[in-house]
Amino acid sequence: MKAHAIATVGVALALVLAVTACRSDDEGGPANGETSGVETTSSSAPAPPSASSLPEDAATLLWQGVNDEDYTSWDAAPGFTARRPAAGPHGDEVMVFVNDAVADRLRKQDAGGLPADSVLVKDVYTNGSLDAIAIMQKTDDLRWYWAEYDTDGTIIAEGLEIALCADCHSEGKDFVRSFDVP
Repeated sequence: MKAHAIATVGVALALVLAVTACRSDDEGGPANGETSGVETTSSSAPAPPSASSLPEDAATLLWQGVNDEDYTSWDAAPGFTARRPAAGPHGDEVMVFVNDAVADRLRKQDAGGLPADSVLVKDVYTNGSLDAIAIMQKTDDLRWYWAEYDTDGTIIAEGLEIALCADCHSEGKDFVRSFDVP
């Protein structure tokens, strides 16, 4: 479901859109009492987009942005030292990467959810092969922009109002299910 003209340049986090419903368990986040252990490396995302002025090619720009920054060099999300079993519609295994905005928030344990320039990228594996890339990017008005791509960058789904993504992720704090958000 494509919402108005969506997203701008930026980098985002991964959330795979699929036809199956999400299960209620999380995707391998830290166990009770575990800390994130996140150390920042280097990712500097462009200014976050405004939900009210997202360009029509937002998903393309997002894909280019995360790949130009080599998102796989970003910090792994807490609990993701390697691929983890997936829950919900995210293949068999997933690996989640976070940009500096997310890593900084996790390291400082600042409460209140993730900041406007947050980007999460989820590599989705099926039968051991990379199958899709899902991205979440927080807009400057604190809404999540969702995008999912084939491995070649072909857009599968994108938008602000993707019900399947939002409904499933509503179970997590600030719509993040893969790890604990302060």
